Amino acid sequence: MARKPTVVPLREIWKQERSLVQWLEQSQGLAALGEATDLRLLSARREHAVGDFSVDLVACCPKGRVVVVECQFGYSDHDHLGKLITYLATTETDAAVWVAEHFRREHVKAIQWLNAASAARFHLVQVAAERTGESKLSPRLTLVRYRPGGAASPLQEAPPKEDRERHDFKKQFWEGFSSAARTRLPLLARRKAGTGSDRTAPTGINGAEWVCRVNEDRRAVCLRLSHTRGSQKEIGAVLRRLKRRQKEITAAFGDIVEITPGRGTTLVGTTLKNGGYKNERNEWPRLQKAMVNKMLRLQSALRPYLQA
Repeated sequence: MARKPTVVPLREIWKQERSLVQWLEQSQGLAALGEATDLRLLSARREHAVGDFSVDLVACCPKGRVVVVECQFGYSDHDHLGKLITYLATTETDAAVWVAEHFRREHVKAIQWLNAASAARFHLVQVAAERTGESKLSPRLTLVRYRPGGAASPLQEAPPKEDRERHDFKKQFWEGFSSAARTRLPLLARRKAGTGSDRTAPTGINGAEWVCRVNEDRRAVCLRLSHTRGSQKEIGAVLRRLKRRQKEITAAFGDIVEITPGRGTTLVGTTLKNGGYKNERNEWPRLQKAMVNKMLRLQSALRPYLQA
């Protein structure tokens, strides 16, 4: 029988807030944050300057949108709430995420009021450290909402019905994808079937990963290049090679390979516009098999140009 995870102080994983921010900037943490908030986060960068201040993290979404992220250990406080509002207003974005160990009722009510009174969207995400038996500690991110009349601490609430349905669709779609990809794309198949839009696997190159994506009516397979500080030089060289060889890559792939730049990230791949997770369930095996075939062809076409 599996042991129930035990929540331990966050400092048993990270000694300082900066380490939490660094984890969220990396692909694993960014994927966890995207899954918790249901935001499509493509890349992120730390300590982004905003006037005389510095945002903990700025995450990039499709179509050039950005999300500001503020992190803290312990209980939520006025200082971080003020920072979050200032950063959101100054960057002229429309989404912000506040990550903390615990949220005070007053701050949750303030965020509720802001969400109701403005066009911006604020997300509260509780971060916790868990240990199962003697196993390695692991972080957990949970979206939190306030239940009127509840305890002083905000409680996790069941998501709205449409959110639950969307999450269930995605999870079941990825379970079927794992079966289709098990022998042909084992790194992608081994990933846990979550409720997010993306399934990723490493390429062996820092800052580059393979991505399979599913939405309501379409799917995509691509190589995602993240232009972060630690990998900027190597990823820049890869991108230049791919651009120079785009015609040869398209010929080898047998279809158009698009190179789509964004804020801090570039996608190299193709979109399959003939179906997504909202299709009838009996169509899913065909859609999943097509994704596997497309990803294999994309990997074959791109791999010769990933290494210098």
